[in-house]
Amino acid sequence: MLDKIDAKWGTTPLSVWSDTRMTRKVVDWRDHYADTPRTADFGVQVLRSLLEYGRLRGMVSLNVASGIPQLYRGANRAEIIWSEADMVAFKASAYALNKPYIFDGAQLAALTGLRRDELLTLQWTEVQDSVIVKWAAKASSGKRRTVTIPILDEL
Repeated sequence: MLDKIDAKWGTTPLSVWSDTRMTRKVVDWRDHYADTPRTADFGVQVLRSLLEYGRLRGMVSLNVASGIPQLYRGANRAEIIWSEADMVAFKASAYALNKPYIFDGAQLAALTGLRRDELLTLQWTEVQDSVIVKWAAKASSGKRRTVTIPILDEL
């Protein structure tokens, strides 16, 4: 994001950043990325931090990126949660194509909560008698964690 900020604002004199009219320009820049609202908000967040650094050191008199509302409101994930009817229809389609293993993969995902990368890299050596032990593909707090999933009857 720093590269994008530099590409857009790198040659802008510091004195301009003390003008309240720059807020509109920052909002317009943010709106340029409106098709990816989290990216747009992240850009404003980084610019806000840079300007706050400048304000605290007397380089600019105000932070024009402060108070700009976010575009991203949190996704409504309800539409991507599969219902029982969705699973039944998916199973029927997989069996109609004579590819029941496709449904097996979807059911494995639904019953374990593993991420796509974790599902694709799951190995038989990670499947034990009563649990699946897998290194998490995504780091949490900068650390990769081991995921232990009990093997229940449904699984």
